Amino acid sequence: MRRFPLAGLLGVLALTTAASLPAQSPPAAAGKGPDPVPSPFRAYIAADGRVTRSNLAEVQVKDLEKFPNNTTLNLADLRAGKLVDPEKPYDGLRIRGDGPITKKLIVEADYFDFGAEAAIRANGGSCLISPGSRNRQDKMHCLVCENGLAPVIAIFSKSVPKDASDPLAKLLKELQKLIETNRGDRFASFVIFLRSEPGEKEVLAKDADGKENKLLLEKEFIDDDRTKEVPGSKPSKFIFDRETELTAVRGDTLANVTGFASAAETPEVPFGIAASTSKLAKAYGIPEDAETLTVVLYNRLFVVKPWTFKAGELTDEKIQEIVTAAKDTIKGLGN
Repeated sequence: MRRFPLAGLLGVLALTTAASLPAQSPPAAAGKGPDPVPSPFRAYIAADGRVTRSNLAEVQVKDLEKFPNNTTLNLADLRAGKLVDPEKPYDGLRIRGDGPITKKLIVEADYFDFGAEAAIRANGGSCLISPGSRNRQDKMHCLVCENGLAPVIAIFSKSVPKDASDPLAKLLKELQKLIETNRGDRFASFVIFLRSEPGEKEVLAKDADGKENKLLLEKEFIDDDRTKEVPGSKPSKFIFDRETELTAVRGDTLANVTGFASAAETPEVPFGIAASTSKLAKAYGIPEDAETLTVVLYNRLFVVKPWTFKAGELTDEKIQEIVTAAKDTIKGLGN
């Protein structure tokens, strides 16, 4: 089995999940294997239109055998078929188990166990992911970790477009269409705006023996020295004030990113904010130029193809090239 050279959570995710999926790697240049995605990339999620669903009904895949061939099923259909209690206020669906099942079915759910997905696909059926099941807005989050081994287009932009007429908005709209039509293949995309001030912070962490050690970490979007004095405290105490941080320190960046997200109208493409320069950005091959746009198509945590554009270089032809490459990668899944 191929070992993915990633540390921490992402490495564990890759190794534990890889055994459950058919082996495949992106095409490699002659004499050279594909480059791995360097590492997790945490960002502050400024806009995320995906709907959060946590109250999921659970249905065994073998119980779907009662439905005729070529039936399309969702939560409402399973309520009607009495596999889900119609009186309980579930807002999503999870398909569990590993069969057996002999029918060809098209099933829409928020989550499929790997065994359930394999059983449905083995009979020529389809597994569709319900629109919007993971909203991470206003949180620090690693979208690379979240998407695991799925095919992904990651976008890193040094500037924030003013409105939906920008070529980046056009690319995002095309990717939104791909997400909607390839839910079963878990295709995903996200854009991170590299706009916050870079820097480092010192934190204390206890080891297994309880000894405190100083660690030097890179700052994130909501990290700053800005604090708020606790009224009446003697001696004076200061606490981190999130509202002050987001509005007073980098309010323009946050407002610009959320404004562009609203104009782009691509709800299933999360918008994040991270430092303008960092070790992570360097690992991803992102230039330090002020106006660059970096696009990385990867699959199973290996880079399929990267693009770097300077201002004005993201043309309609280049957008189509990116979309075509993503479609080809999706078509190749399982080969």
